[in-house]
Amino acid sequence: MLNEFAPRGLPAARGTVQEPWSSILIALWRMGFGALIGQALLLLSTKRRDTGQPRRAVVEYFYVYGKKYVYSDPNAEWSKDVAADPHVTLQSPLGIERAAARRINEDEVIEIFTTLMDNRPALAQRILQALDVQSFPKDLVGHIDRLHLLAFDATAEPTPAPLDADLRWVPPLTALAWLLGRLSGRGSSRD
Repeated sequence: MLNEFAPRGLPAARGTVQEPWSSILIALWRMGFGALIGQALLLLSTKRRDTGQPRRAVVEYFYVYGKKYVYSDPNAEWSKDVAADPHVTLQSPLGIERAAARRINEDEVIEIFTTLMDNRPALAQRILQALDVQSFPKDLVGHIDRLHLLAFDATAEPTPAPLDADLRWVPPLTALAWLLGRLSGRGSSRD
């Protein structure tokens, strides 16, 4: 089944990190660890189709010729939001990008997968196996209707607000509390 495509070690459906991992990773992003998390995962902000408020999703992504791509689960809430309004905000170690999401077309699929096979063969194989593609590249185009691969094109249109690192104070405060605890523990153990 397509749920086999997931970042290793993180329970996910087709590249979307599921709870509780998603909430943990978003909290870490808010604490300022976005550059570290963003090496493998992208923070995607969409406009919720029901309320218009931002929705955050942590998704696995990859690059081909400088463009980001995400293999999406069409049943994921964020994916349904993108179908309703393609304007998204991407956050990665490269910064904040305003983009319009779109499904790749038949003309792009072979080039994208050829590059993906060269650079990230395990990921490409997981996707191809999930689609039941027997022969690459011959069979891939015939499965494009089941391939929910999104590309992100830069846009000047309004997009959801990015997630701020508003909890940057937590790690230093935690470290200080730990240090003070260690120091106060030393003094009492001598008595």
